[in-house]
Amino acid sequence: MAAEPAPRRPLARAAYALYAAAVWAAILVLVFPLLWMIGTAFKPAVELLAIPPTLLPRALTGEHFVKLLAGTPFLGYFRNSAVVATLTTL
Repeated sequence: MAAEPAPRRPLARAAYALYAAAVWAAILVLVFPLLWMIGTAFKPAVELLAIPPTLLPRALTGEHFVKLLAGTPFLGYFRNSAVVATLTTL
């Protein structure tokens, strides 16, 4: 017959709950900017400076990516960065 684990003390439960809450708060603080950046990348230009700001775009658009690829030599810059990063690690 297996021994039953000892029940957790109330203080240990409170400490674990506090620890779990702190971990979830840290996750939110670290992940929120990433979600904001992704959401903003797909917002229309009019919605970028809307008051109050919206977390999720009302309409998805790729206009910023089109401007980036058509209006700048981004792919050349990206290629140069990839070459430098690759050669640096070799």
